[in-house]
Amino acid sequence: MSIVELEKCCRMSLPESTPPSSDAASDSSSDKVTSIGLDDRILGDFRLLRRLGRGGMAEVYLAEQTSLKRQVAIKLMRSELLSDEKSLARFKREALAAAGLNHPKIVQVYTVGEAEGVQFIAQEYVQGMNLRDFIAKKGPPETSVAVHIIRQVAQALQSAHEAGVVHRDIKPENIMLTRRGEVKVADFGLAQVMERTDGMNLTQEGTTMGTPLYMSPEQVNGKKLDPRSDLYSLGVTCYHMLSGRPPFRGETALSIAVQHLQNEPEPLAAIRPDLPPALCDVVRKLLAKDREQRYPDAKTLLNDLKLVTRQMNAGLETGNLPVPEFSLSEGDVLDVRDEANDIAPTFWNVAQWKIFVVACVAIGLFAALIGWLFRPENPLNAPLP
Repeated sequence: MSIVELEKCCRMSLPESTPPSSDAASDSSSDKVTSIGLDDRILGDFRLLRRLGRGGMAEVYLAEQTSLKRQVAIKLMRSELLSDEKSLARFKREALAAAGLNHPKIVQVYTVGEAEGVQFIAQEYVQGMNLRDFIAKKGPPETSVAVHIIRQVAQALQSAHEAGVVHRDIKPENIMLTRRGEVKVADFGLAQVMERTDGMNLTQEGTTMGTPLYMSPEQVNGKKLDPRSDLYSLGVTCYHMLSGRPPFRGETALSIAVQHLQNEPEPLAAIRPDLPPALCDVVRKLLAKDREQRYPDAKTLLNDLKLVTRQMNAGLETGNLPVPEFSLSEGDVLDVRDEANDIAPTFWNVAQWKIFVVACVAIGLFAALIGWLFRPENPLNAPLP
């Protein structure tokens, strides 16, 4: 692939010019400004309320589904692209790829339709902020929070990969955080269904698509992709989340893409010496240039994250790690405990378990003493009438 072709295929530039995440809720005044004047327009069962964001192919609106009285996010294909057969096919491919996935960590697609000549996708409306905005506002999260986020993204990728879908655009903007600590992967706009006949390769070769800051080396080269490409992009996202910046930066999309091919990032342990060594090893393995050196799948990654959790729990017992609490907005605390409770709350460390057991024994002895003092007299000892 030539330099000109690569620059043409890199559809998104540096973070400063990245549009807001298409699935995120935002209260900024700019969100209320529409470019095509669709406020209060009715599209079938949906009434558009206000614009949430704009991407390369679509504009996203907050809408009300009138039949079910619920809020949804509506992605409307931009009118100037309706005559482009490739763009229309890609828009429909996104809908089909995402609609076939059903996982609590993936933004759910409700329906796909067309009304008044407008192609649209109705999907779950996620209230919160994306990971990039969170990092910009709060800085790198605490270690336990970061592992919590990585685990949930890996669970979403495992589900998508097992369904035969590669996301191809994993980045902080496409990772949504809710106020309850849930993580949802959004925007399968570049997703492509894997071909079953030749293993785990994609059907398209020679095309570079994605975001240069988070592209895998094989994406930059336009090679066939498999789930390990998503894992590389997840590794870049993890590096950004833990260090506060992407591993590679440059003035152009091309200069960044080339670094993914040639350069090694600064070791994460040198930037964050407080991180568990096992977590640094996980990120380093995700960022391997040779995909044969990466994790073969998300399931294997999740197994290694359990080892990281054990190191963290050992640190919690000795008080080396802080309590994982932070908020997405004023007064809204994000609960970072997942369903498996792999990261134990700090209340249940060894010392407090001992206090709990002693307290239970003391309560039991006190109850026994009360029972003995107020026990009934033996009826056999009563005098005969």
